Amino acid sequence: TYVVAIDDIIRKHLRALFSDKPTTKAYAFKITRDAELHLNDELAGSLTSRMEKQLAKRDFGLATRFLYDAEMPDPMLKKLISNFKLQDATTVEGGRYHNLKDLISFPLKNEKFSYPVQKPTTINTGKDGSVFNMINDQDIMLHTPYHNYDLVLRFFNEAAIDPSVEKINITLYRIANDSGIAQALITAARNGKKVIVMVELKARFDEANNIRWAKKMKEAGVDIYYSNTKLKVHAKVALVRKRVEGKVKSYGLLSTGNFNESTARFYTDHILFTADQKILQDVQTVFTILTTRKNPLEVKKVQFQKLIVAPFNIRDRFFELIDREIANAAKGEKAGITIKQCFAGRPTG
Repeated sequence: TYVVAIDDIIRKHLRALFSDKPTTKAYAFKITRDAELHLNDELAGSLTSRMEKQLAKRDFGLATRFLYDAEMPDPMLKKLISNFKLQDATTVEGGRYHNLKDLISFPLKNEKFSYPVQKPTTINTGKDGSVFNMINDQDIMLHTPYHNYDLVLRFFNEAAIDPSVEKINITLYRIANDSGIAQALITAARNGKKVIVMVELKARFDEANNIRWAKKMKEAGVDIYYSNTKLKVHAKVALVRKRVEGKVKSYGLLSTGNFNESTARFYTDHILFTADQKILQDVQTVFTILTTRKNPLEVKKVQFQKLIVAPFNIRDRFFELIDREIANAAKGEKAGITIKQCFAGRPTG
């Protein structure tokens, strides 16, 4: 088996491409541009149309990084920086080949290159197969990818067809291209249920997919809300309200990861299924704030019973918890802090 990079095929035939000029060597370079979309609430037009216009401009954003072949002659390097106006970009010396992430999709057929297949554990839903009956009995914690994500899909599919379900609220940050969850929400709306979806259009590099699904859901009768342009809704929560024996009861999902069955196969996340009404009252408060589209920093102080919600109480509560462990350690008691995080922000001073 032989593997040849397209880069090398092009290099081999440069003379055919540039027959009128003597060509002996070629060097690869890569420019990374600012992907941030700058939106303003005061601008006219719908948020989706403005977002689509901004997406069309993304390839022409400000250059932030310039990666080049270390063998490139200095005069050529300076000429590229000048021609592409890269004076303010970070220049990074690299190798002969770029975009090595493409190797992820390399078709390796030999088993020795792969880890043994590990099938996720499936949680038994009981004799009647109802997710909601399971949650009634006790909270359930799902750990993906070690647990099968089907339980999440069943939660939404069951809500879509259960006659006692009256209302579904959910936040969507990054959803699958062929989202079974979005399809369940569409089914629920067509079945006469009130479905309210908070779509975060500013999920970087997933904006177009989110817009596509938002339009599909809206056409099906789903109430679509978009976050304030000054606010990014990173929460992944869902709330289902059922009428049980004449009384309204809530069921919820709170997840560290996106409601996305594709990424759930390899992202490590935790998903809580709960019928704890105090927690779900807090979730309802979150949705009330989001659907008013107010800037949380301008909202009067909100009291949460159970949840820690940014930007309302997360910093104060974390400081309280850290101080508690410091005090326990000073007294010689058991103390410790374990943190699982995706990104650490810059120091605020």
